[in-house]
Amino acid sequence: MALQWWGRWCGAYMAAVKDWWQYSLLARVWGWGQSLVKNSLLVSVPVLAIWLLVLIVCLPYLSTSQIGLFLIAITLFYLPLAQPSSLQLPIFTYSFVATLSTLFSPVRSAAADGLVKLLLYFAVFLAIERVLTAQPKYRHYLVGGYILTNLPVVVLGLRQQFFGAQQLATWWDPTSELSSLTRVYSFLGNPNLLAGYLLAAIPLGVVATLLTPRWTWKLVVIISTLGSLLCIIYSYSRGAWLGLGAEILVLSLALLYWRLPSLSIWYLPGVGAGLVAAMAGAVMSKPSLRLRVLSIFSLFNRNVDQSISFRLRVMQGAIEIVKHYPILGIGPGNRAFNLVYPLFQKARHSALGAYAVPLEMLIETGFVGLFAYGWLLATVLRRGLQSIRQEPNLWGIAGLSIVVGMLVHGLADTVWYRPQVQVLWWLAIALIMVGEKGYETSSSGVNAPGTNG
Repeated sequence: MALQWWGRWCGAYMAAVKDWWQYSLLARVWGWGQSLVKNSLLVSVPVLAIWLLVLIVCLPYLSTSQIGLFLIAITLFYLPLAQPSSLQLPIFTYSFVATLSTLFSPVRSAAADGLVKLLLYFAVFLAIERVLTAQPKYRHYLVGGYILTNLPVVVLGLRQQFFGAQQLATWWDPTSELSSLTRVYSFLGNPNLLAGYLLAAIPLGVVATLLTPRWTWKLVVIISTLGSLLCIIYSYSRGAWLGLGAEILVLSLALLYWRLPSLSIWYLPGVGAGLVAAMAGAVMSKPSLRLRVLSIFSLFNRNVDQSISFRLRVMQGAIEIVKHYPILGIGPGNRAFNLVYPLFQKARHSALGAYAVPLEMLIETGFVGLFAYGWLLATVLRRGLQSIRQEPNLWGIAGLSIVVGMLVHGLADTVWYRPQVQVLWWLAIALIMVGEKGYETSSSGVNAPGTNG
């Protein structure tokens, strides 16, 4: 009886909303705007693609506030072109949870700032997805722009490695045996951020090399990819190393399965174990790399590496925040964290983040938000596996490898929240969610899968 009443009430409510919208001034303004966009050359998918390309090319050279202006501009250009998205329900759910977290936050104004940034990142994904579904060939421009802009980034990074560079922050433990080594940071000013930014270069470079027909472009892509790999290594970012190993493992197994679909799936664990052993052997062959990797297991042993102990102490304070705000958290954004964490921090262990993305997400949006974002990730990973098993989508395989690598890196660092990494994260997800041929809007307005855009 209650369900029938609820159904009738919802039906009557939707009918009333529909009638109101049909005759409202807002509907007429919206229709006028749609007709204007349809006949406009300035507000169009190609122009939106140009905005995205400029953003990707400029990412390593812009400040956070400058990137924010680009995100706002892209959002404004995307809104008139908006269409239903493959991830609209998970994105809407997490946005709704983040909004509730902001409303109930103990630092509401700071959380509102973080909410705006979160919505801008979602808008960038929707814009990329809109561009790729309309014209799948645009992925070559976006990926190519990223690969080409990495060339000066890796050149400066390698120059810092061979000629030295001023360390702009206390990245090294002064008691460590490696305190005299240089950690490269290139234009990004932070070695961990540089490594997080370059993680996307390896899968995208490998796939671009396979798909690029001209040898001149293959050579450029190979140089950019190898330079990115070396810069990740010379950043001495342990979290990025773990992410790099994870994405190389996923990429190698996925390409093997794609190239030899008749190969028994039981061969894959053996191949994976061989790859892990090869990467471990390469790391252990160089003393500086070996010491840095072994320091991961030092935990609270201050005689080995104080930075591990410091991060674990910060995480203990962060867990206390979760205990006090377990359901919806304190609200999104680093400003909210910076205001609340000092109330729970351990003595002399101040921090700007929780040093682990899952823990940071728990702090910001609670267990409800973590579950909502987990739903989004499950949708993306399921679609990524389909790229391997059901259709020959090499760009989807690259995107899946990047997502896995960034997830593993996020277990030990929070540069994932920086815009230089976030934009590439959503680019990877868009490559996964859009099929090899993309989608084309049919005359009826329904997105038809499998048609060439």
